[in-house]
Amino acid sequence: MILEESFPPVGRLPDRIALTTQSEIASFAIAVLATLRCYQDLVAAARATLAADHDGEPDPLYYLRDELQAQGQLPGQERRPR
Repeated sequence: MILEESFPPVGRLPDRIALTTQSEIASFAIAVLATLRCYQDLVAAARATLAADHDGEPDPLYYLRDELQAQGQLPGQERRPR
């Protein structure tokens, strides 16, 4: 069948994928992982904020503000590298 002939054998990258394409895939994967890390850090800060509020801490939003500042997401703040 023609369709089956157009796919490479399982477990082997097609020879026609250029190194630049492989590099682009690696760059994309790094960007996805960095985005996931930011998301996980924000979830952790949100959970810490809720726990601090439950415990009656005087400034429970500190955790969320701190993480937003670390990610350069507070209003009027320039983004800093982590």
